[in-house]
Amino acid sequence: VVAFACSLVPAVRFLRGPVYSGLREGDRGGTSGRARQRARSMLVGAQIAFALVVLATSGLLLRSFERLASVRPGFDAGGLATLWVTTPHQRYPNDTAIVQFYTQLTQRAAQIPGVRSVGLTGHLPLSGNGMNWSPVYAEGNLADRTTIPPLAIYSRVDSGYFSTMHIPILAGRGFDHMQRQDPNEVIISRTAARVYFHDSTGANALN
Repeated sequence: VVAFACSLVPAVRFLRGPVYSGLREGDRGGTSGRARQRARSMLVGAQIAFALVVLATSGLLLRSFERLASVRPGFDAGGLATLWVTTPHQRYPNDTAIVQFYTQLTQRAAQIPGVRSVGLTGHLPLSGNGMNWSPVYAEGNLADRTTIPPLAIYSRVDSGYFSTMHIPILAGRGFDHMQRQDPNEVIISRTAARVYFHDSTGANALN
């Protein structure tokens, strides 16, 4: 845009008359020559102004990128590889077949050379795949039943998910093996513990 604006005035002057007349006009110190100098000064000022805007914007962008890079998302994605898997209903018609498939999948994946840990999840962090939203009430908190509860993102994970993602368990324990997992057991985040149980340590949620 700046290049187009700076070339617009010379292009118009070139189309209006021969080039030699413009050169002769520049040699004279008349009113037209001073007008041309003023136009040049305005274009130079506009260039400097646009350059300052671009420089300031670039600085803010780099600063925002630096802040985003320093944010701790709560997991460590270094050295991780993800794979999206679906189970056709014709081949896996019930929960038992699905559990058996994922159990064999994790066992075979763990035997691959270089693999240290394997975990399953229905929703990768910071992605929209498999995201589930639901209103959540804290058990025993009758005061929350009179207001609209906040929505919570939840996902189904197996016992190896937290160790694979390097997510520490701050209180309580992790899940057992997939085949022995209680469907009523949940693991909540520190933020969820603070919102629903008013305690970020997790002690109220465990009690």
